[in-house]
Amino acid sequence: MRDWRPLRELYRPGRGEMIDLGLFYRGSYYRDHPRAAGVSEALYRMRALQHMAAMLPCVVHDDDELAGEPTFLLHALPAGISDDDYQQARAAHAAHPNRDFQRGGSHLVIDFPEVLAAGFAGYRQRVDAERRRERPASEKAYLEAMLAGLDAIEVFFRRHASAARAAGRSDLADRVDWLSTKPPRDMHDALQLIWLLFLFLRTEGRGANGFGRIDQYLWPFYDANRRDETFALFCHLWTKIESLHQSPNNQSSVTNIAIGGLTPSGENAENELSYIALEATSTVRSPSTNLSARFHDGSSERYHRACARCIMSGIGFPAIFNDEVNVPSLHELGIPLAAARDYCLVGCIESHIPGCQTGWSDGFSSNTMQCLERSWQRLPRSYDELWDNFRDEVERSIQTAVDQYNQQLADQPPERVPDVILSLFTRDCIARGLDVNAGGALYPRWHGLGIRGFASMVDSLAAIKKVVFEDGLLSIEQLQEILAKDFAGYENERQLLLRRAPKFGNDNPYVDGIARDVAGLYCRIVLAHHTIDGGRFLPLIASNIHNISAGREVGASPDGRFAHTPLSTACSPFFGNDVSGPTAFFASVAAPDFTLSKGGTVVNARFDPDAFAGADGLDRMVVFTKAFVRRRIQEMQFNFNNNAELEDALQHPREHENLVVRVSGFSAYFVYLDPMVQRDVIRRHAHGHA
Repeated sequence: MRDWRPLRELYRPGRGEMIDLGLFYRGSYYRDHPRAAGVSEALYRMRALQHMAAMLPCVVHDDDELAGEPTFLLHALPAGISDDDYQQARAAHAAHPNRDFQRGGSHLVIDFPEVLAAGFAGYRQRVDAERRRERPASEKAYLEAMLAGLDAIEVFFRRHASAARAAGRSDLADRVDWLSTKPPRDMHDALQLIWLLFLFLRTEGRGANGFGRIDQYLWPFYDANRRDETFALFCHLWTKIESLHQSPNNQSSVTNIAIGGLTPSGENAENELSYIALEATSTVRSPSTNLSARFHDGSSERYHRACARCIMSGIGFPAIFNDEVNVPSLHELGIPLAAARDYCLVGCIESHIPGCQTGWSDGFSSNTMQCLERSWQRLPRSYDELWDNFRDEVERSIQTAVDQYNQQLADQPPERVPDVILSLFTRDCIARGLDVNAGGALYPRWHGLGIRGFASMVDSLAAIKKVVFEDGLLSIEQLQEILAKDFAGYENERQLLLRRAPKFGNDNPYVDGIARDVAGLYCRIVLAHHTIDGGRFLPLIASNIHNISAGREVGASPDGRFAHTPLSTACSPFFGNDVSGPTAFFASVAAPDFTLSKGGTVVNARFDPDAFAGADGLDRMVVFTKAFVRRRIQEMQFNFNNNAELEDALQHPREHENLVVRVSGFSAYFVYLDPMVQRDVIRRHAHGHA
C-alpha cells in the first residue's frame, strides 16, 4: 500500500482564483457545434460532456492508490488555450448554463449504494430497458440523453485507466478499466468507483457535494482481516478530497461525510468503518472532509469516546448531529420513517435524503435582525406590540425571499436547464423518464431560509422587554435616540442594556424563553411556504459567516452591540456573553424546539483544551456529547484551540499553515481565512470544566 502523505503535501492549498477547465471544454463544444434540429437540450449537453471527458487531462501519480484528481481546476490557463479562447467558451457556455447551487445543482449526494450494486453496465441496461418501453417521446428522448451521459462517464474512466497504464501503474489501470462498466469486487474497487464518479460530478461545476453514509454502503466490502489496508485507503480518499479545495477562496466548499446514527430499520448503525473514518479524519487532518457524526439514545460508549477523541484533536471534526431530533423532524415533512432514518448531510449541516432528491439549495435569506430593527423603530408602546411588529416584519421578509426564489426557479425550467447526470443517480428518475427537477425524484426539493443574528435578536428583545417595558429605566424614544447615535455619549446607558437584561447562553429562563419564541416564530413562518414545483422551504438557524455582512447592514442594537459590527453567529450565544460555564451554555442552546428547524442548525462551542488535559479529559468531553443527545440539541460543533495559539497564527502565519479551526458549518485553515472571520473565531468564549 502506497503512502498518502506525499499526496497530502502535493494538494496543499495554493493562492489565487481557480480556472475551470471543464467549463472551457463544454463551452468550446457549444461554440463549435451548434445544436442541430431534433437534438434535445439534454442530449446536446451530454455530447458537450463527452467532449469534456475526452479532453480533460488525466494525471496519475506514483503514490496514488485511487486514480483521479481535479485537473479541471487550474491557477492558470494551460499552453495552447488563450484567454480569448477561454472567454469565448465562457460566453458560449452561458447560453447553456448548468444549474447553480440555488437551483439545486450542488449540495447533493447521489445513490451510491445502487451505483456500487449495479455498476455502470447495470445502469445502462436499466435505462435502455425503460427507453424501449411504450412511453411519451419526451421521456424516450430524455432516456437517450441518459445513455449519452453514461457514455461520457465511461470515457472519463477509460481515459484515467489509460493514464494509469502510461504511468506504469497497471494495477490501477486494470481496476479503473473494470469499473468503467462493472460493479466493484472489493473495498479498493468500491473506493475507486465512488471517488472517480464523485470527481466526474465535480467537473460539471457542482460544489459542496457529499459522500453520504459512507460507513453504511461500504460495509458489504469490508474485510476485518484487512483493516490496516482499509484505513490506508480511507486516508487516500480523504487526501483526494483535499485536492478539490486547493484555493483559499474555496475553503467553505466542503465535502460532507456522515457516519453512525440509525439504520433504516431503527437499529444502531455504528460499525468498524465508522471508527476508521474517525481515525482517517484525525490522521489526515484535512479541513475539506467535513465529517458528521450522527448520535442517538443508543449510541455506544465506544462511539462517544471515539468521536470525542477526534474532536479534541483540534480539527473541528466531527460535527455531531442528533437523530432523536432530526429523524422525527424529517418524518413530519412526509418522508417515510425508514428514509428519514437514512438522512445524511450536505454542505455544512444541511439535511438531505441521499439519492432521492435534487440538490439542497439556500439563499435569499433575509437579514432577520433588520426585521427587529424596523420593529423597534416603529416605537411600540408594549412588548406585545413590539412582538407583533416583529412578526409582521418577518412575514413580509420571508414572503419577499419566497417570491424571489420561486422566480429564480421559474427562470430555469428543467426542459431548458436539465440535469441529466444527477437524474441518472437519483431515484426514480430512470423509471419515470423524467429530470430530477421535473418530477423524477422520489422526494421534493428543499430550499433553506436561514435566520441571521439569532442571539443578537434574542438579547435585544430581552433588553427592550426588561429595561424599557418592565423596569421603565428607558423609554422607547430614549432607546431609539441612543441607538441612532451608536451609544456616543451614552456609555452608561449601554452598560445598563448590557448588564440589566439577561443574555442568552447562561441558562436563564427569561431570555431562553425568548429564544424559543424567536426560533418558533421564524420556523413556522418559513414552513408555511412551498416552491413552485411542490418543494418545501425549510428554516435553518445557521448563517455560515454571513453574520459579518449582515451586521454591516444593521445599526446599533439594544443588546449593546455597536453599529455595523458582526451579529451573533448561527444559534450560538453572542461572543463572550456565555459566561456561566458549559453546562449553562448547553441548557440555553437546548431551548429552541429544533424539530422545527428542519433544514439544520449550527451551534458553535469552543472549549479550552487545558481544561480537558489529563487522564480524565476524554471522560469530561464524553459528558458533553451525551448531554447533547439527552437535551435534544440538533447539531453542535467544537473548537479546541486557545487564543494564544490563534493570536500567534495572526502574527506568524507561515508557522501555522496547518492550523485548522471550526468556523461555522465547516472547518478551514485558519491562516487563509478573511481577517474578519479570524477575529470572529477568536472572540468566541472558550469554556472550561463542567
